[in-house]
Amino acid sequence: QKLLAALIQLLGSATYRHSVVRGLTVSVGGLTESLVKASSSALVDYLTDNEDLVETVCEALLDTLERDHKDDRVTVPLFKTIELVLSNIILDDKYGNNFASRFVALTKKELQGSGNVQKLLAALIQLLGSATYRHSVVRGLTVSVGGLTESLVKASSSALVDYLTDNEDLVETVCEALLDTLERDHKDDRVTVPLFKTIELVLSNIILDEKYGNNFAGRFVALTKKELQGSGNVQKLLAALSPLANCVQFAENKGVLTQIMLMLCHRYPRVRKGMADDFYTALITFDDAVEGAEEVVAVLESTVWEDPKDIEALRTKRTQICQIVGVPVPKKIATKKSTVQRAPAEQFDSYSDLVGRAGY
Repeated sequence: QKLLAALIQLLGSATYRHSVVRGLTVSVGGLTESLVKASSSALVDYLTDNEDLVETVCEALLDTLERDHKDDRVTVPLFKTIELVLSNIILDDKYGNNFASRFVALTKKELQGSGNVQKLLAALIQLLGSATYRHSVVRGLTVSVGGLTESLVKASSSALVDYLTDNEDLVETVCEALLDTLERDHKDDRVTVPLFKTIELVLSNIILDEKYGNNFAGRFVALTKKELQGSGNVQKLLAALSPLANCVQFAENKGVLTQIMLMLCHRYPRVRKGMADDFYTALITFDDAVEGAEEVVAVLESTVWEDPKDIEALRTKRTQICQIVGVPVPKKIATKKSTVQRAPAEQFDSYSDLVGRAGY
């Protein structure tokens, strides 16, 4: 304890700071419980007594993460050290946001192709418990869930589900963070496409309270309508279908069903088929959540939704489904070419979007 206390005083010196940080991080992730406990306590005590050096030390931690890129002997315990600091030391809001942005960027770089991706993600994901870093972590995680490699996708998905399973009290907070990210990063496909996949991951593995589930579904549908409006990005459209269908599990699902009805006659055949397939799966899974589920399943099974030739026949099938589940049939609104385009808020709410914007 005394030796560590003496060593840690060198954090105040720019000359020795990097070497001390490397040594401390290895100690925090050390070989013995006593070493871990002693070094952790020494670091927290030092930062508590030297508030003016907190940002300097945090920058040194990030510099070490950058300088020792891909050296798992350093970076794995370094993540534990960063978690220790963030769990015990309050950062100024402005600096905290800057720290979070740089930390997430460096972490994404470190995770790419890493053999220790599970351990690194487990450390990163603990920051979901902090309001200061939550948005940055959610953005980083969603990109990982929709990542470039299968191992990264699997590891990040597993880490998120494990975290939410072990921290049930934070499920609603994280779900709200996902929706906040969908709202804040509106139309940024680099974020929203994998974000839809992340929301699907959560809905497929985590049970939401009925009351909150209804609120979540309502807000998700509203944000999804806004995000998809006017989009020609097929990958984004397809990514949104499964979480949308999954929301039928909640009792107040009329808004969800209305949006599904619109997507069943989308201009893109792949989107129509994808919506029909995901809706079918949701009805089989949550068979008591939708009125007349068996009848709807029969219609979905007997219809070729990707058929590009007879859209009127598909509209007829959709009308049949609307009548079964008890939602209004989208109305075909006659429009003139010279008519000024309606405000965006109205476009995704009726058949005019399918006739005018969607092009059929």
